[in-house]
Amino acid sequence: MTFAWFGLSGGARGPTLPGLAARVGESLAEIGLVTFASAFGSMIGTLLAGRLLDRGHGRAMVTVAAVGAVVPLALIPSVRSLPILLILFALLGVAGGFIGTGGQTLLVWTDERRASTRISAMHFFFGAGAVIGPLTVAWSFPLRGDGLAVYWAFGAMAIPLAWMLWRASSGVSVPQHAVLSERRPASRRSFVWFGVLFFLFVGAERIISSWLFAHAMAIGVFDASQAAYLNSGFWTAFTMARLVSIPLSGTVSPRRFVGLSVAGCAASSLALFFVGDTFVGLWVVTIVLGASIATIFPQTASWLNDAIGTTGRRMSWIILASSVGSMLFPWGTGLLMERFSGIGLPLALTAACLAGVAGYVVLVRRMRGTEHPT
Repeated sequence: MTFAWFGLSGGARGPTLPGLAARVGESLAEIGLVTFASAFGSMIGTLLAGRLLDRGHGRAMVTVAAVGAVVPLALIPSVRSLPILLILFALLGVAGGFIGTGGQTLLVWTDERRASTRISAMHFFFGAGAVIGPLTVAWSFPLRGDGLAVYWAFGAMAIPLAWMLWRASSGVSVPQHAVLSERRPASRRSFVWFGVLFFLFVGAERIISSWLFAHAMAIGVFDASQAAYLNSGFWTAFTMARLVSIPLSGTVSPRRFVGLSVAGCAASSLALFFVGDTFVGLWVVTIVLGASIATIFPQTASWLNDAIGTTGRRMSWIILASSVGSMLFPWGTGLLMERFSGIGLPLALTAACLAGVAGYVVLVRRMRGTEHPT
């Protein structure tokens, strides 16, 4: 449920960016700082979460973070100042860093033998929430034209979420599982390349989720409701791909899974230059992008675990690399869209995906022969 709420709020953010820009009277390039602030806050939360988890405060941390998220969510729809809005999104990011890092780590510590299945299911629920997120914005347009009322709904959901987190995280033995997670030594250079993949493809995912709505409006063939449904289409493909990947992960190695996904991302991002300015073309490319990018994070995490092992410290650095990517890429995309309008998103997305292809090739060469056979 925690990651369903995560996906819900994350999926809704992109469609609300134009409304936020109008509310504070700023351009799309300026309002793109919202994603930068949120990711920066998440980065801080992730770093702090590692220390709190190691000291046995994970249960209290995730519960307080869920309660603390209520305040910025309640204030965001009413703010008319960009600096204050950035502070609120940064605070929301800190809470998200606590919940995201704490939730994933506590999940692994609860039952290490079933960690892979649980993480896959967790990411599926994230995608399921993300499907509904853009729809909630579309449904809220008749109530409030800017779609910002959804933030109040997300804030109300955080209160029962805090209670569920408190109950679900009881009885976790932190020292024992932390020791077990330190079983295997790591190759530092190989781990850096894993971090590069997370940085690039989480950044690419955030480009789509943050700016697909605005891109669809910019090319002039979608209205606001249609663009919101397009966003939801991306998350639907994303979620279904993660659901299908759960049984397939038993027969396809993580390395091959990641390779197919990376190739799909690169091909569909290039296709945006050719058919991305048409209604049907953008729908098709969006579905392929959603299905391709969905499995990269969980399957790369599985590949990392098979190749060099997962520890708490490595998990923190992976989430940190992901946070930096989710911070920089949407911000840079906003600048490109402000200058180049309809081709700003294709330029940023293609750059990230092609760089990811290069990173994958390097990593395959470095890790050849290290994965467990499947």
